[in-house]
Amino acid sequence: MNPHNPFEKAALRRNAVVRTWVLGGSLAVFGLLHLLKRGEGFEGPVAPFAAAWFLGAAVNFLLAYFSVRRSFPSWIFAAEKTFDLLLTASLSALTGGATSPLTALYFLVAFSAQVDLTRIASRWVQAGSVVACLVAEYYSAPTDPDYGAWATWSVVFLIVTLGSARLIAPSRREADRYERLQSIRREADALLRAGRIPRNFPIFC
Repeated sequence: MNPHNPFEKAALRRNAVVRTWVLGGSLAVFGLLHLLKRGEGFEGPVAPFAAAWFLGAAVNFLLAYFSVRRSFPSWIFAAEKTFDLLLTASLSALTGGATSPLTALYFLVAFSAQVDLTRIASRWVQAGSVVACLVAEYYSAPTDPDYGAWATWSVVFLIVTLGSARLIAPSRREADRYERLQSIRREADALLRAGRIPRNFPIFC
């Protein structure tokens, strides 16, 4: 990752905004479940959900802080997606596991990874989402997990996210093109400083 790449800085800001909406939406869904599903086992315990939510809000604030700095660590995107998976798994585990409405958040994490990360890294995020949903389902009902619901969700998730890769590809190509041009310029700068190419070389004009 290039900390001076404007595409990546914009991605950090976009992810912080999306994560803020996610946290707000999850809180609204949790409240509705308590109102509409009370006594049916879907509403989830308040204290653990509140703890996970406030921790998520604190980490989101920290990640948003990196988005306005002049530079950021190269591992920030991997840390973002790992945190997103842990947050989504925690919130969905507390609201019904694989049948929770909050499993829709895994789609947002996968779409974001397809935009921000390489193709291989985004595939790892997809696989991590499937595993995280399974862990959430087991935690939600350790004595009787609904593996059928998890398998159905996983098939739908993989079909949708794998199919979305073509739609997201153009934005990835634009960012990759910018990065390649910047890489060429950095190499040319290094050659210029070493005196191996003339100062009036076309790339500097």
